[in-house]
Amino acid sequence: MIDNMVVELKTEQKDEVVHQRFCEKELSSNQKGQDEANTNVKDLEVNLADMAATVDTLKTEIAALETEVAETNTAIKRASEDREAENAEFQQTVADQRAAQQILTLALNRMKEVYGKRGLRGDFVLAQAPTDPGAEAPPPPEDFKEYNQNEGGNGVIGMIQSVIDESKETETDAIRSEADASASYEEFVKNANASIKALIKSVADKREKYAQGDARLIRAKAEQSQTLKDLESLNEYKGQLHKSCDFMLKNFDEIQEKRGEEIEALRQATSILSGA
Repeated sequence: MIDNMVVELKTEQKDEVVHQRFCEKELSSNQKGQDEANTNVKDLEVNLADMAATVDTLKTEIAALETEVAETNTAIKRASEDREAENAEFQQTVADQRAAQQILTLALNRMKEVYGKRGLRGDFVLAQAPTDPGAEAPPPPEDFKEYNQNEGGNGVIGMIQSVIDESKETETDAIRSEADASASYEEFVKNANASIKALIKSVADKREKYAQGDARLIRAKAEQSQTLKDLESLNEYKGQLHKSCDFMLKNFDEIQEKRGEEIEALRQATSILSGA
C-alpha cells in the first residue's frame, strides 16, 4: 500500500510539472494573442477611419464630377440654342440687307437712266420738229420754257448709292460675325466634349477606386469584428486558465517540496518496515 502510494505521489508530482508547464505556456501564448489582437484592433480602427474617409472623399468627388458633366452638357445645350438664335438673326439680317440692296439698286438704276447721262437736257421733244433733217427748226413759241432736269437728282443717286454701300457693309460685317461666332461655337463644343470625355473617364476611374475601397472597408470591418470575437474568446480562456493555474503557479515549488517530503517519508516508512 505504501509502495502504491509512492507511485501515485510520483505520478501526481509529474502531472503537476506538466500542468505547471502547460499553464505557463498557455498563459504566455494567451497574453501574446491578446497583445496581437489589441494591436490589430487599434490598427484596424485607424485603417477603418482612413478607408471610410477615402471612400467618402471619392463619393464626394464622383458627385462633383457628375455635376460638372451635367453642367457642361447644359452649357452645350444653351450654347447650341444661342447659336441657333444667332444664326436665325444672321439669316434674317442678310435677307433684309440683300432685299434692301435689290430694291435700292433698282431705284438707283432707274435714277441713273434719268440723271446719269451728262449733257442731256431732258426728254422733251418739240412737236414742231421738222421732218426734213436739213431743214431749219422753227423758233419756239413765246411762252415756251426750256426743260431742265432737277439739280437734286445726282444727290439722290449718291444718297441711294451710299445706303446700298452701307447695306453691303452691314451684310459683310454680319457674315464675318457669323463666321467668327460659328468658329467660336465649334471650338467651344469641341473643348466641352473633350472635357466631358475626360470627366467621364475620371468618374469611371474613381468609381472603380470607390468599389475597391468599399470592398476593403467591408473586409476590414469583418476582420475587426472577428478580431474582437477572438479577443473575447482569449479573455474567456484566460479566465479559465487562471482558475486552473493560479494556485498551481503560485504554490508550485512548495507543492513539489511537500510532495517530495511525503514520498521520502513513505520510503523511510517502507525501510523501517523492511528492517523489522
